[in-house]
Amino acid sequence: MKILNCVNRLQALYIKSKPAEEVFNTLLTDILELTDSRFGFIQELKYDETGGQYLQALAMTNITWDDASRRFWEDNYASGLKFYATDSLYFATIITNAPVIANDPPHHSYSCGRMPPGHPALDCFLGLCLYCEDEIIGCLGMANRPGGYDEALVTSLQPVLAACAQVVEGYRSKMRQLAAEAKLQEKSVLLENMINSSADYILAKDANLNTILCNETFAQAIGKKPTDLYGKTDQENGLARYKQSDEHSDLAVLSGKIIQNTNAIYHSDGSLRIFDSVKVPLRSTDDKIIGLLEVNRDITEKKMLEEKLQLAASVFTNTLEGIMILSSDGTILDINKAFSRITGYELDDIVGKNMLILNAGLQDNNFFETVWHNLNTKGHWYGEVWNRRKNGEVYAVMQSINTVSDDNQTSPRKYVSLLSDITMIKEHENELEHIAHYDALTSLPNRLLLTDRLYQGIAQSKRRGEQLAVIYIDLDGFKSVNDNYGHEAGDQLLISLAQRMKQALRDGDTLARIGGDEFVAILLDIGTIEASVPILSRILMAASRPVNFKQHNLQVSASLGVTFYTSTEEINVDQLLHQADLAMYQAKLAGKNSYHFFDVVHDSHIRGHHESMERIRQALTAHEFVLYYQPKVNMQTAAIIGVEALIRWQHPSKGLLPPNIFMPMIEDNPLAIDLGEWVIDTVLTQMELWTAAGLTIPVSININARQLQHSGFVDSLRTLLAAHPTVNPASLELEVLEISAMEDLSKVSKVLEISQEMGFKFSLDNFGTGYSSLTYLKRLPVTMLKIDQCFVHDIINDANDQAIVKGLLGLAPAFDLKVIAVGVETIEHGTLLRQLGCDLAQGYGIALPMPANELPGWCTTWKPDPVWANMPSANTARPN
Repeated sequence: MKILNCVNRLQALYIKSKPAEEVFNTLLTDILELTDSRFGFIQELKYDETGGQYLQALAMTNITWDDASRRFWEDNYASGLKFYATDSLYFATIITNAPVIANDPPHHSYSCGRMPPGHPALDCFLGLCLYCEDEIIGCLGMANRPGGYDEALVTSLQPVLAACAQVVEGYRSKMRQLAAEAKLQEKSVLLENMINSSADYILAKDANLNTILCNETFAQAIGKKPTDLYGKTDQENGLARYKQSDEHSDLAVLSGKIIQNTNAIYHSDGSLRIFDSVKVPLRSTDDKIIGLLEVNRDITEKKMLEEKLQLAASVFTNTLEGIMILSSDGTILDINKAFSRITGYELDDIVGKNMLILNAGLQDNNFFETVWHNLNTKGHWYGEVWNRRKNGEVYAVMQSINTVSDDNQTSPRKYVSLLSDITMIKEHENELEHIAHYDALTSLPNRLLLTDRLYQGIAQSKRRGEQLAVIYIDLDGFKSVNDNYGHEAGDQLLISLAQRMKQALRDGDTLARIGGDEFVAILLDIGTIEASVPILSRILMAASRPVNFKQHNLQVSASLGVTFYTSTEEINVDQLLHQADLAMYQAKLAGKNSYHFFDVVHDSHIRGHHESMERIRQALTAHEFVLYYQPKVNMQTAAIIGVEALIRWQHPSKGLLPPNIFMPMIEDNPLAIDLGEWVIDTVLTQMELWTAAGLTIPVSININARQLQHSGFVDSLRTLLAAHPTVNPASLELEVLEISAMEDLSKVSKVLEISQEMGFKFSLDNFGTGYSSLTYLKRLPVTMLKIDQCFVHDIINDANDQAIVKGLLGLAPAFDLKVIAVGVETIEHGTLLRQLGCDLAQGYGIALPMPANELPGWCTTWKPDPVWANMPSANTARPN
C-alpha cells in the first residue's frame, strides 16, 4: 500500500508539472521511508563532450558534516552535483546494468569511493538502475538500512523504479524540448540579428506576396519600421515611390525560378542607390513553395568603382600618351596602344624586359641614377629623355614616372610612366633655333649668332692672348643685279657667293650674313695683319667670280673693311663691327673690289660722314629742305619758257645750304630716293598753287641716278601724279644726268619711254661732261639738251669751249632737239651764245634762284637786255 501511494504521489506531482527538484526530493523522501534507509540519491546518467559517462543528482540527501561540506553543498546542489568516479560503488549499477547490493561496502568489488574525511560511514548500499525502453537513463541509490538490503526489497521497489524512470524520462524529454526550443530561439535571434545587421536589403514574402520579413536596413532606407510592412504587399506599403514594381518577377519566383537582376532604389532622403537583386523561392519541409526571399546588395560604390576602372582602362588604352607599368626593379609589366605606336614595341615584344631596352645611349649613368634617386626620395620624376624605337630610330619623349604603392604599403611598389613623343617639337625647336640664329636664304649665321660668336672669340682671345680679325663685306653692284634680273637672280647670287666666301675662310672661322648684300667674317687666332691678306684676297676672288643664272653671267665684286682685336684692348662687339663698317666704306670710296684696314686717324672723318647721313635724314623728317626756282628764258623773245627747281637745306644753325654741301653724300644711299620723291611732290604741289594764282609755267626737276634706276620709279611717278590731278604732266620736265643714263642705258631708256607715255618731258643734263655718245640721243626720248656751265663759264676766252658749244648746237637739229645753255652769268655770255645760235639760257646773269612766292612778281617785271633783244638770230632754222 505504501509503495502504491508513493507511486501515485509521484505521478500526481509530475502531472501537476511541479518543479523537478520538488518531485524528485519528495520521491527520494518516500523511498527512504519505505526502505528505512538513512540517506540516498536519485541520479540521471549523462554524457560529456567526449562521450564519457557521469551522473548528475536529481535529488540527494543532505549529509553535510562540516562548514566546508555545507558551503560546497550550497554552491553546487542547485545546479546538480556531478559524479565522474565510474569505479565507485554508486556507479556500479550503471557499469553492471544490474542491481548492486553491498551490505559490506568496504569489501565489495567496487570501492566505497573517495569519500572525504568526516563523511558519514557507509554501512550498506543498494543501487538500482532506471530504464527507459531498456536504456539506462539513471539510477537510484540508498544506504545504511538497518539489517542491510536484499533481493526481496529490490523486487518490491520495481513499481517505484518504473514510475521514477517514467518521470525522469518525462523531464528528460521536456528538457530536450526546452533545449531544442531554446536553441531554436537562439538561432532565431541570431538569424534576426544577422539579417538586421546585414548591409543588404532583405525581405521575405508569402505566397500572396505579403511581406512577412524585412530587415531594419531596408526599412530604415525607406523611412519605415519593419513591423509597418508586415502583412502588406509592396503596393499597400507604397514601395512604388522607392523601387520599380517587380510583381512580375515575384510571380516568376513563386513558380520556382531564381531571378537575378539590378535594381535602382530611392532612399527616403531622395538619394538613388544601385543594387544587385537575388530572389529565390521559400519552400516548406514538404518542398512546397510558400513564398520568396529577396536579397538586395548595394553595389553603388562598386558600380562607381567599376565605372572609374572602365574609365581608367579606357584612358589607359586610348590616351595619346604612352603608358607603361613598371615593377620595382624597372621591369615592364604592361603597356598601352599609344606606347606601341610611339616605340614600335608590341606588348609581347617588351613585357618582362627592363625599361632600359628603350635607352638610346644618349644619357649617361648619372642621368639614370638621378632618376632613381628622385623616385626613391620624392616618389616621382619628370624630364626629357632620348629613346630608341624598335626600328632603331632615335626619338625624344617628355616622360614622367610616379611611384604607386598600396594603402598599407605591404605590396612591392610599382611605377607608372607616361611618355609623350616630342620629336616633332624638338625638330621644330631646332628649326626655330636655326631660324633665330641662321640666315634663311644662305644658311649662314645671322647677326644674332654673329654677335654671340664674336663675344666668344673675344673671350678666347683674352684667355689665350691672341688676336682676331673682323671683316665687314659689302657686295659692289648687287643692286643692279636685282634691278636688271630680278630678285630670284639676286638670291641665287647671294647663295653662291656665300658658299664661295665661306670656303675661302679657314676651319673655325665664321661667316655671317647680317642683311641684304652685307656679310661679316670673324678670323680667330690671326697672328699678324699680314697673315690676313691671303684670306682677304680669297674672299675678293670668291666674290668677283661670275655666277651663271638662266644663261646670264651675274658678276659683282666686294668691298672689305677689316679691323683687329687684341687681348690688351678694351673694346666691345658693337665697336668692332662699327670699325669694320667704317673701313669697308673707305674701301668703297677707294674704288671698290678692295679691302681696307681700319685706321683710327681717319675714324673721326668717317664717323662724321655717317653722322651727316643721319642728320640729313632728320632734316627731311623735320621739313628743313626747301625748293628755290631759277627761270629759264628765250633771250631773243623775252619769253619765260620755264623754271628749274633747285633744292636747298634751311639748316637751323648753318643757314641756307646749297645742294653741293649735302647731295654728294647721299647719291649712293636710299635716302636719295626719299629726297627725290619729296622734290617731285613739292613741285607738283607748288604748280597747283601757281595755277590757282593765275601763273602757268613749266618746271624742270633734276632726277638723281639712284632714283631714276630704282625699280619703283615709274610707280612712284604715277602715285605722285595721281595725288595732284590738276597738274598737266607735260608741264613737268625731268632732267636726266648723262652719267645716270650711261650706267644702264637700256633700263633708263625704257623708264623714260614709259614716263613719256604718261605725258612727261625729258632733257639731258650735263651733256658732254661724261663719255658722250650719240647713242644717248638716239635711244633716249629727250626733247632738250642742256649745255653744262663748265663749257659756258670760259666760253668768252676759251676757244675749245666755244668749239664744244658750236658742236653741240650743230648736233641738236639732227635729232630735233632744243638746246639751253646753263651758267649765263653776264651780258657777254648771253651775247656770245646768241651769236653762236643759242637763244635759250639760264643763269645768274638772268636771275638768281628764288623762293616760290617771289617768282610771280619776277615774271611780270623781267625784260631781256636790249643787246640780246636787238640781235638777229644766228640761225633762224635752229630749234630753240
